[in-house]
Amino acid sequence: MGNPYLPEYPETGIFLPSDFPVGVKAGYQGGLVYERLMKIKGSSISTIPKRENLVYHQNLAMVSMVLYDRVELYTGLGAGQFYKEGPVDLSIMHTMSHDNFVWEAGGRVLLIFWKGTAFGASAGYQGASPNMAWNTLNEAPTTTSHSKLNYSQWQVALSLSHKLGFFSPYIGGTYSYVKYKISSPVYTDLLGGDDHTKTYENKQKISLVVGASITATEVINLDIEAKTFGEKSVTVAGCIRF
Repeated sequence: MGNPYLPEYPETGIFLPSDFPVGVKAGYQGGLVYERLMKIKGSSISTIPKRENLVYHQNLAMVSMVLYDRVELYTGLGAGQFYKEGPVDLSIMHTMSHDNFVWEAGGRVLLIFWKGTAFGASAGYQGASPNMAWNTLNEAPTTTSHSKLNYSQWQVALSLSHKLGFFSPYIGGTYSYVKYKISSPVYTDLLGGDDHTKTYENKQKISLVVGASITATEVINLDIEAKTFGEKSVTVAGCIRF
């Protein structure tokens, strides 16, 4: 989600003056989602056990453009790895991807700023089509030939932050939709029929977010964020303004 102050942080660029209407930032974003409960798309939540879980980590290089310290448009390119656990018929299937290409894009808007308190909104999309590294059924290896993976997520968020010197804690909420598609001949072997593709979606769409930004210098900003309820995750990010 990010701090609602991010269109303004860092406040000064290395080359461009602080009153210049356009700013450019570059940095790093690393994220670990260690619990995101899933379900078959369109199915009842109550019929899916808690072992239907998607875990993934990502490392992205980020670039963004800031307009008047109120609007930020960003994009990220990097790599991520996905691990999926879930039941298939009476068996348990584990799937791991290679560490493959991930991309994302989105924007943030600083809507209200008053006496050190900021309220903002953000929206973004992320996608990946990693190759399958291995697949097991009841811990026994199965074929990965003719197998494909596809991941996508879009998210909207609202957040509130307050400046305490160089430290800015924030809290907010997100609504996100995650879709993870697995194509594997294992589904055909166990369930029969011609369809060897299963599409999963996240059970809980709303997450609570808490985080903090540290602006140690005028040109560098560090950010750490944690999510709970809809997913359990930690994200660390840092950027330099030019």
